[in-house]
Amino acid sequence: SYFFLAGYIDNSKLIAKYYNSSDVVINISIFEGTCTSNLEAIACGIPVISTDVGDIHELIFGNENGIIIPNDIDENIVTNVSNAVLSLSKRQIKMNEIYEKYNGINVIDELKSMISKI
Repeated sequence: SYFFLAGYIDNSKLIAKYYNSSDVVINISIFEGTCTSNLEAIACGIPVISTDVGDIHELIFGNENGIIIPNDIDENIVTNVSNAVLSLSKRQIKMNEIYEKYNGINVIDELKSMISKI
């Protein structure tokens, strides 16, 4: 196994290269609103393992495109991430069906629908 902890990156082409060479993106956070890194990973077709923060339930659906783990103490997070990685490695995730939901046309249509209801 190979892990890479990149930290903050402001070069969008480099970010896309990292995502596209990844098997999974792990986001461990105690607080998030809308986590851009999770959206970017899903847009690149990469499953996400994330703590249960922010709007993650609107991005990960029934463990189809990732796994949500409890926002817990450090020792449990390590165990939960390890278990999630093992779980992902044992099954195929059909990311194409999930990330297509976030293409530009679908997002614009959804926004128009929401605005028209207001």
